[in-house]
Amino acid sequence: MVVNAFGDVIPAGSTRAPEAPPGPMPGFGGQNTTIGVVATNANLDKLGCLLVAQSAHDGLARAIDPVHTTFDGDAVVAAATGAVNAQVDEVRVLAAHVVEEAVRAAVGTGRNLADIGSPLPPTGDGPPLTAILDEVRRTASER
Repeated sequence: MVVNAFGDVIPAGSTRAPEAPPGPMPGFGGQNTTIGVVATNANLDKLGCLLVAQSAHDGLARAIDPVHTTFDGDAVVAAATGAVNAQVDEVRVLAAHVVEEAVRAAVGTGRNLADIGSPLPPTGDGPPLTAILDEVRRTASER
C-alpha cells in the first residue's frame, strides 16, 4: 500500500466517534491518495478479483478516517495467479484485514506482519492472520 490519505490513519484497537467536520474541509482534489494491490495465489475469476478489491476498500475504511473523500484518489486492485483453490469469501476476509494492516504499517502504526512473510518491519502486535482465517473457517463450518 502507498498511503498519502487526506484522512488520519487510526491506530489498531482505537475507535472514533462519528462527527461532522467543524467547517469546510481544507483539502484540494488530486493531492491525496491511497493505492495498493492485493495479489493472491487463489484461483479467482474476474468477478472474484472485483469482489476481493471491493473488500480491500473495507480495509481502507477500517484504517483511515475519513476515507474516500473527494480529495482522495483511493484505488485498490486485485490479481490472482490461480495456483490454489480457495473460496472467494475467505480471500475477501483476508484482503480486508491485510489492507487494514498494510495501511497502518505504511505509516508505522500497524501490527506485526511477519507472520505472512512481509518484508515490512514489525510495528506492533496482534493475532496472526492465520488465526483470523482459522476463525473464518470455523464460523463457516458451523453454519
